[in-house]
Amino acid sequence: MDRPKIAYLAGVKGQIINVKKLFLTRITGFYTYKTHSNLNMQDVVDTGIHGSGERVRYCQPHPSNPSSNSGWVVKDLKANREQINHQWNFEKNDTAHSWHILPRIRIDSSFAADISNFDKPICKIIILDFKGDSIKSVTLKVSNFKQSPTSIYHGNYLENYLNLESDSNLIISPGKLFNPDKKDLGDTTCKVDFRVWYYGECEMWIDRVRVENEVAHRLLSGNDLEYENWLRWECNLAMEHPDYIRNFYIEEFEFNAIPCIKYVNQKIRQLTNDNLSLMVNLNYDLFRIHTPQLLDYYPTASLVNKFLIQEADLKTWLNVAYSLEGFENNEFDHPKTYHPPTLYSGGYDKDAGILSYKANSVSEYDNWLQTFLDEGEGGIKFIHQMKLADEISKISGVPFINLAQGHLIWAPQHKLKEPSNEELNLITNLAISYGTKGIMYFSYGSHGIFTDSNYQRGLTEPQNTNFTPRTNSVYDQNKWGAIMKIDSIAKKWGPYLMSFDNANRRSYIYRIADERNEMSANTFIDKLKAYPAVEFAPDPDPDLSNVTAETNTDAYLQAAFFEKENQGLDKSEFFMIVNRRCSPFLSYGSADSIGGRRLVTMKINPTYLSGFNNWKIFDLETGDTVRTLSKSDTSYIFLGDFMPGEGKLFRLAPVMQEGGTLVADESINNINFNCNGDVSNNGKNISLCRHYC
Repeated sequence: MDRPKIAYLAGVKGQIINVKKLFLTRITGFYTYKTHSNLNMQDVVDTGIHGSGERVRYCQPHPSNPSSNSGWVVKDLKANREQINHQWNFEKNDTAHSWHILPRIRIDSSFAADISNFDKPICKIIILDFKGDSIKSVTLKVSNFKQSPTSIYHGNYLENYLNLESDSNLIISPGKLFNPDKKDLGDTTCKVDFRVWYYGECEMWIDRVRVENEVAHRLLSGNDLEYENWLRWECNLAMEHPDYIRNFYIEEFEFNAIPCIKYVNQKIRQLTNDNLSLMVNLNYDLFRIHTPQLLDYYPTASLVNKFLIQEADLKTWLNVAYSLEGFENNEFDHPKTYHPPTLYSGGYDKDAGILSYKANSVSEYDNWLQTFLDEGEGGIKFIHQMKLADEISKISGVPFINLAQGHLIWAPQHKLKEPSNEELNLITNLAISYGTKGIMYFSYGSHGIFTDSNYQRGLTEPQNTNFTPRTNSVYDQNKWGAIMKIDSIAKKWGPYLMSFDNANRRSYIYRIADERNEMSANTFIDKLKAYPAVEFAPDPDPDLSNVTAETNTDAYLQAAFFEKENQGLDKSEFFMIVNRRCSPFLSYGSADSIGGRRLVTMKINPTYLSGFNNWKIFDLETGDTVRTLSKSDTSYIFLGDFMPGEGKLFRLAPVMQEGGTLVADESINNINFNCNGDVSNNGKNISLCRHYC
């Protein structure tokens, strides 16, 4: 699905820099300038014969002294780091292609009609590099708006100008001109600028400055035969092989790739009759890295929806949060990560692929894990990313697929520890609780040996090209087996998960008081309790009378609630409980040996169970009945034995009365109701109370 030609075209850069001062949204304000001259220059709405309601900057000459009204129309671009990327692969590397600078300007046609003004200067475009040195300075004259002194210029806006020589055109050649010293993409000391100086000779209206690299310039023209044939060929091939290509995909991208993403996606949808589309891997930190307030600003869900999901017309997208880092001794100010003593008894060891520190106890590790996952903002902060993806999906109505961290990596400035099988299970279940419609593990392959300066381990071994499954992680766990188990459960849940309404999903972190109270006030679960395991073998009905439950703040649980998209007369409730503890369970005994295994109970809030007194809880993995309960029961109900990182998806279905006998409504989705109060259920007639119908 990651096709080189699609990635090449969708990953290239084009941005529109506005010259106006006032904007409705914060992000468009990034594509503006800090400095504007006040000398007879003002923002106006161009409703003239050559305008179409654009808000533009109007520059007016002094009637007798043009130089007195000359000055900077715009300078000091705010978001100015979108041409300095020298680190990424070819289509994203800003040194690989020429750059086209396209200021959209019109001038007074009567001034241009005077042949004596043919060589008069209008404005100068000055282009600066990272250090603030001038790369190129191009003066636009009247001669650049008309072919010859006697030619007619109608006063319309231009972006491509006439009579520009190769040494004075608005094209920047490939190379490291924008970033000669290879400064980092996030370095906010960057001085790249696209300045406009006004000479004050005649009336001038400037709308924007478009900046596109060569590939984007060709692609967005819409008539480049080579690129159009590429897209047509790829789409035809995909349609001929539907078992191999379900959608096209591109890796992480910068904000100024969105115009090309939009073009490629719309072309794919058009060429495949909307059967295929383009999916993007949304790295939030890279998405925002151009912003001036990089350290202080984070894009909201509504902003991502507007400027990516809606603008690019996406049908699905991929969320990424590789949270489990692997830096040593707080390297680059990154916090240490830990593993529990029940997983691995050793400490940090780069040459063994162990990129985490051993916690002193199971309790210390599980306490650290909650805080590490839940707190903070940023592209690697797991719960922040899950909540953001959830909100984006709800606002847009567009589902997301979660890219789960399944790998370890050691590179000079990028280090991730290998997730344990329990952590893999947890991050998958948490993503499901926040509404993901798919899981894709990164990465499948591996490379290098542990003594190299750069190595990676994914789901398969690096020694050959046959992609042998990794049955031994660096912690000596069967990684491939764990993935198979997680996926087999998700596959059983799949029909339910795909049927849930995107807008009414709710997920609560139980240890956080605000979320716990919100769950209690708004769902049928009033309270949850978690108990340490009391015996080695699973017990369907354990005696918890002599076991102490954890406090609310120590009950490391997640509860999620779902509604079916077409609920109809089905009164079922669907919910998920996730055990967020991830210390492996070894055996019954000490607190450390039982690890994160927990027994979970819940107390019903009867207000939210209307119409029926009796209900049944079904485990949607096994199909087994967990409990039959009365909504008037004030006692805690045992939900099950949860292993570390485990999640369980449940259906709470009403139980109907028939002759004083409880009848479990296990096939409620297949019941057809009649107006007379009867139902037909698989050929059986069951008389129900009328209020149910």
